Amino acid sequence: MKAIRTMRRVSVNPRSVAVFVPESVGSVGDQAMVEVVREQLCARRLLPTFVYMPGWLEISLRSPTRTEFLKTPSNFSPTFWKLILESNAVLTIGADVADGVYGNTLPLRWLGKLVRAHQAGCKAGLINFSFSNEADHHVSHRISTASGVVFTPRDPISFERFKSATRREGILTADLAFLLKPELCSDHAFKINAWLEERKSEGDLILFANLSGHTLSRMHGDGIRAMECALRRWLSASTKRSILLVPHDFRPAPFGDVEALEQLRSMLDNDFPDRVRMLRPPFTAWDVKALCAHADLAISGRMHLAIACLGMGVPVVSVVYVGKFEGLMQHARLDEEGLLISTHEALDSGYLHSKLEMLTAEREGLRAKIISRLDAIRRLSEKNLAWI
Repeated sequence: MKAIRTMRRVSVNPRSVAVFVPESVGSVGDQAMVEVVREQLCARRLLPTFVYMPGWLEISLRSPTRTEFLKTPSNFSPTFWKLILESNAVLTIGADVADGVYGNTLPLRWLGKLVRAHQAGCKAGLINFSFSNEADHHVSHRISTASGVVFTPRDPISFERFKSATRREGILTADLAFLLKPELCSDHAFKINAWLEERKSEGDLILFANLSGHTLSRMHGDGIRAMECALRRWLSASTKRSILLVPHDFRPAPFGDVEALEQLRSMLDNDFPDRVRMLRPPFTAWDVKALCAHADLAISGRMHLAIACLGMGVPVVSVVYVGKFEGLMQHARLDEEGLLISTHEALDSGYLHSKLEMLTAEREGLRAKIISRLDAIRRLSEKNLAWI
């Protein structure tokens, strides 16, 4: 390592940042996080290189970027050491997987790379991640020994869990996606935007609705049918109500959202052909955030769709799991507003409908509360990269 430090004196570019990204096979949330890192680093005239593990697909961003694809996950990969020699900082976007709850192989590899980067003289950080009560103990132990690495949990609950499990001090942040700039760019999004403008001109309330395949797989019952019954009752209460179905993960069933929402659309189509639409892929994270400007309220099983809505001042009911949504709602000071429902409660169509009607009645007050918090949340989001 001493030799590497010596070589870095002449090879390192003080503007270069290596960014290990999440594996993305269709997640709009992952695209949002990576795009914000690109935007934020480039705004500071830094030069990001986005690094993918072997076999991973590249995430589409708004502007061309430098990418590297590791040929081996080993910490002795020549590509990895090339990055170490030239980079001033190395970071990993931890997202949902940093705590090992979905398997510890990847986070342990990331942590090994970050430790070696720090030992070689780079700044190193694991940023923008959730931390659950079910965190893998091997990952927690590795974090506890990762001297010199910066950690930025993305919500207050994750922050406290992280400290308790690892005995490390992190930096409290908010999700990077709060900093995403909205922009319409895809054909499908432009068409949906025109429909939304038409419905709004008719005086409609607009509900954005999402069914997460990942969340549905955790339910012991027919979550699609429960949602259909709740949405049908909500639409039937007034002819001035419309719904946009919004997938936020393009993966095939059972993990992605598209098939479930297609089924939901077909169940509602006969009775509400003019008041229900679905945003179909391909589209981008910034498309979704731009469309959220038309929404009055939302219901979501995807945290990053909830973030897109909240980031535009839209109150959202969320179906929760592993504590991610709870921490998000604490950031927005909405944790006492009854906007979180469990996967068990989501099977009760009457309960779902009551939540939608509550949200409909209270939407303006909740919108004002959200908007009053956004500047503070965005400042926390910026802390993910402030240490570089």
